[in-house]
Amino acid sequence: MSQLYVTPSAISDLRRVQTAQWHYAGETNEPQPGLCDLRTFVQLLEERGKSAGMPDFGWRTGLASSYGNRGDVGRAVLGARTLGTALHRLVQYFPLIQDATALALKVEDSSAILSYRILDPDIWPRHQDAMYSLGIYAAMIRLVAPSDWLHVELSIEAEASEVKADLSHLVGTQVIYGCGLNALRFPAAWLDKELAIMKSADPLLLRSLSRQLVGKRRATAVGDRTREIIYRDMASGQVGQEQIARELGVTSRTLRRKLCAEGHSFQELLDDCRMRCAARELTARRHLSLSELALRLGYAEHSTFSRAFHRWAGTAPQVYRREHLIH
Repeated sequence: MSQLYVTPSAISDLRRVQTAQWHYAGETNEPQPGLCDLRTFVQLLEERGKSAGMPDFGWRTGLASSYGNRGDVGRAVLGARTLGTALHRLVQYFPLIQDATALALKVEDSSAILSYRILDPDIWPRHQDAMYSLGIYAAMIRLVAPSDWLHVELSIEAEASEVKADLSHLVGTQVIYGCGLNALRFPAAWLDKELAIMKSADPLLLRSLSRQLVGKRRATAVGDRTREIIYRDMASGQVGQEQIARELGVTSRTLRRKLCAEGHSFQELLDDCRMRCAARELTARRHLSLSELALRLGYAEHSTFSRAFHRWAGTAPQVYRREHLIH
């Protein structure tokens, strides 16, 4: 994927929280003002958590952060009258905050699920970033239900062996490890609770953000937008050229033409996304069988997956896993 960014407000807010919480003075290798490379931001959080010896560093930092420091997007989110409206705006305008990241809100029966996942599989490890983001969203949820935190459940991508700590004890509620998404599950009834933090967002502000969102999508290469959808939907098995073309508002023929103009084919992008996900899963999910991994990636037979991986990596998946686990 092309270089990915996170908004400058995320860096300034991170620095503000660390200074206030831990009297952090900064380092010479910190990202400078301006758009920050997403990989650099994630690595920064991982390094800070490790140096502080705090498995919940990201969580604590997120809880102490404020979306009010996220510029116009923050004002739109915190200018909502209910938690549900705030989270829907957060999901809608999040691409203006951070690139290539899937943020979604859905309701299942009596539960609401707010999920977060960086789509680029090459950005790993990313446990502290996940906890940082969930911490920010948890702070919003706590505003409407401050005494009911035990009704919330956390899911994270990282395995328990990677975290090496009892996060349930540290965050005060149940944590499920090794999931496909990082998520907060909470009672759906909370979505209707009043959230009066800032004055109501001006409709002109919302229209301006919508125009910015359209402009950003139009400026993003078709190949990059296609990759994002493939990464987002791969786990569901609903990855198809026609479905992606519909989401992009073009016909399958036009999608093929636009990809060709950028030097790609749909099958090439799909295969590359599958193999990059496979490489990450082989090392991050040590107990995941090849058959299970093949199914996750959309292969009916693990032998077909193994041959495809060998063509891409130059080695069998079992060998790749063994070599990378050793090192």
